[in-house]
Amino acid sequence: MKINNLFSLLMLLFSSTLFAGKTFTGSWDGITLTTDPHKPFFFYFQTEGRFYNSYVRDELFTRSAIGYSASKKLSLWAGYDFFQSLHDSKEIVQGVWQQGQYQLIDVEKLTFTWRSRLEERFATFGAGTALRLRNRALIQFNKLIQNKLSPIIYDEVFLNLNHPDWVSSKTLSQNRFFLGARFPVKENTSVVMGYINRQNYNTYETTQDQVLSIMLEVTIE
Repeated sequence: MKINNLFSLLMLLFSSTLFAGKTFTGSWDGITLTTDPHKPFFFYFQTEGRFYNSYVRDELFTRSAIGYSASKKLSLWAGYDFFQSLHDSKEIVQGVWQQGQYQLIDVEKLTFTWRSRLEERFATFGAGTALRLRNRALIQFNKLIQNKLSPIIYDEVFLNLNHPDWVSSKTLSQNRFFLGARFPVKENTSVVMGYINRQNYNTYETTQDQVLSIMLEVTIE
C-alpha cells in the first residue's frame, strides 16, 4: 500500500512538471524597412505575420517608429504597435512606446546592445491602459562565420507595471530568448533567422511558444 502511494505521488509530481503549461509552435515571418540609422533622424517600419499550430492565436503585427541618434552609441525612439487577431478581427491591441538603446560594446567582431522600452497598451477586449517595461540584452558576433554570417543571441524580459483586467496579474509578463544569425542577401539587405523561445506568464498558467523567426531587413538610403 505504501509503495502504491509513493508511486502515485511520484507520478503526480512528474505529470505536474510535464504538463505545467501548454507549448505552442509556429513561425513569425516579416520584413523591416529602415532609413539610414546613422543620420540624426531615421524611420523604422515592421510588419509580421505570427502563425501557430493553434489558429486562434494567429495574428498580424505592424510597428512604426521614429528614431533619433543622440550619439554614436545612444539612440532614442518613439513608436506605435498594432496587433490584430486573424481569428477574430475585432480583437486588437494597440500601443505607443518610448525607448532608449545603447551600445555597451562596439568593436570589430562584437556588438553588445542594451535596450529599454516603456509601453502604454490598449485593447478592444478590456478596459484600462496597460503599462509594461521591456529590457533586452543583445549580443552579435559580427561576420564570425565565413566573414559573412553574424550569430545573434538575446534575452528580453517583460514586466507589467500595472494590472488592468485584460493583462496578467503577475509582474513578470514574458521572457523571450532568441538564438539565430544575420546573413547578407545583397547591399543594404539581410535576413535574420533563428529560434525564439517565449515564456508567457499568464494569471493562471504559464505557456511556452517555440517559434521559427524569419525577418527580411532592408535599409533605405
